[in-house]
Amino acid sequence: MKKYLLAFGALLLISVMSPFASATPYLEEWGINTDGTFTYFPAAPGGFDDWTGLGIWTETISTAGPHSVIAYFDHELSQELNTFYNEFGTIENLGSLGGNSNIPGAVQSFEIDEPQWGNPVTGYYGDIIDNFEFYGLDNDNMLSYYEVFPGGLEDISMAMGWDFTLNAGETAIVKFTLSDTAPTGGFYLQQTDDNSGENIFFSSELTKRGDFEPIPEPSTIILVLSGLGLAAVARFRKSA
Repeated sequence: MKKYLLAFGALLLISVMSPFASATPYLEEWGINTDGTFTYFPAAPGGFDDWTGLGIWTETISTAGPHSVIAYFDHELSQELNTFYNEFGTIENLGSLGGNSNIPGAVQSFEIDEPQWGNPVTGYYGDIIDNFEFYGLDNDNMLSYYEVFPGGLEDISMAMGWDFTLNAGETAIVKFTLSDTAPTGGFYLQQTDDNSGENIFFSSELTKRGDFEPIPEPSTIILVLSGLGLAAVARFRKSA
């Protein structure tokens, strides 16, 4: 991948850059897999910044049947300060889903891994893109702090998905949120730059809604009103 071809160039630039350069996230690439239909960089909806990779991506599905929605993001943190190899991933659950702190919801999946093109420095090649595209996420963090250090520096990418079934009349809204501020609850993934302390937090939410109650046709309304009128007349005659 192009970023590995530029790795040594990036290190050279770091040596001459100002020490006051700010740390900002950069989104190398991303994709959304909705029932096998892919949306890739650079297309993005409003509310999602495809340069920093921060914001909210929302998918809405209204077709009855089984569905799968998976989002994949490869952020580079503090790249202008210290390149992209010195990062690690964390899994958090602040209790709203219950159970083991490293387990997401029943229909939710995740993965933290080296991008598929791998790291020529350490020789490790991840399978996250294959799983995102074809096989489903493996619910594992291959690049936690303890697995990465001191064995070598790694490049981090994250993915999260939902598998669910809709009944007739139901609509699913899948929301993926990427922020530099930690969520206050629920299950989320975290990417951290070990030197700068910069973070990306990745959370997601699935909401199902039923159709609204149908509005009666005008003829139906007339029949109902007519019935009420006849009932009132009958009660009046009986009381007379």
